[in-house]
Amino acid sequence: FLAFLAVALTIVLALTGVSGFIFETLAARHLWPEFSLGTSAHQWHFVFGSVVFAAIGVIGAFLAESRIFGNQETEAALRDSEDRFRGLIENAGLGIQITIRDSRRLFVNKAYAELFGYESPEEIKALPPFALVAPHDRERLRRKRQGLLAGKPTPLSHDYDGVRKDGSIIQLESFGRRLVWQGEDAIQRTCVDVTRQRRAE
Repeated sequence: FLAFLAVALTIVLALTGVSGFIFETLAARHLWPEFSLGTSAHQWHFVFGSVVFAAIGVIGAFLAESRIFGNQETEAALRDSEDRFRGLIENAGLGIQITIRDSRRLFVNKAYAELFGYESPEEIKALPPFALVAPHDRERLRRKRQGLLAGKPTPLSHDYDGVRKDGSIIQLESFGRRLVWQGEDAIQRTCVDVTRQRRAE
């Protein structure tokens, strides 16, 4: 739409300039010989300037249209990439969640819900941010999360105690990384139950 508007505007301005030149020529040569805004050379410069202005407008409109089309292609490619990534992690055997800066969960896969004893990802999404973390580990994980979002050097993996739906404690190893999800700066966490390994040690 913006490109069409730009083209229409430049055409109108160019036609206005040419019409002004025609009127001036007729007035000077036939109606009022004493009426003239300048020499014929100046008049042709005026027409030439109008044509150049119109050409610049058309080129600008074409570039604007190309940019808009390019942006649409980029957005479509990003959506396609996100859809494919979602398909992979939804069916992953490891528990994965994606949260944004305010700690809201934008994505939880079924394996993550099962890891904590819930029937569906929707149940997990409805919980408060750190409800699945044991109270004694919440502040430590909060600091790690803030550091990761701030771009500070932060270990990609760490252990913590999680709380299942029935209140039992499980020991988890979590791997975190930053990413953009639905246009939001986010953190993806992949969790592995290491309770048996830790107890065996």
